[in-house]
Amino acid sequence: LQSTVKYLKEQNIDCLLMNGDIIDFYGLSSFEKDPTRRDFAQERIVAIDLLTWIKEQFKDIPVYYNLDANHEYRYERYMQRKAPELLSTEMFMVEDLLSLHDIGIIPLRGYDHIRVGKLPIVHVHTIFRGITSPVSPARTVFMKMKHTCVASHCHKVSQYTWVDMKGETNCTWTTGCLMN
Repeated sequence: LQSTVKYLKEQNIDCLLMNGDIIDFYGLSSFEKDPTRRDFAQERIVAIDLLTWIKEQFKDIPVYYNLDANHEYRYERYMQRKAPELLSTEMFMVEDLLSLHDIGIIPLRGYDHIRVGKLPIVHVHTIFRGITSPVSPARTVFMKMKHTCVASHCHKVSQYTWVDMKGETNCTWTTGCLMN
């Protein structure tokens, strides 16, 4: 993380976009899990500390956090199923649980993809579910999007490059995962 922050500062970026899956919400997952593996309260504290640290590193630029990612949604889905009576409270939404407004991070919701210039950035679970490629997740994303893009959620770094019929080179990338 420190190397990434150093690199981004050297690039003199004017905003930072975190495209989700920053927090796992392992204990709230509907998948089978080991209840001793991760503590919900501690995971929340670690996430808030991390987000606070990131914002401190980039005090002078806007920092955005895409909350439409599947791991962030685990919390709200859990609350909808287990505590729908709390829907109107301030701690129902993940941005409140993680204190994003207090930290100064801008939550984003309701986007299938976010454009940075002409480049779409997607969280793959919003474009398809359950489709993976053991060889190249980037190629799988390309087969769905048919467009150059950066995609998170795949948990594997990959790249797929193709030349279109005009002779233009295009590329799709998938990013790795830091939530563990």
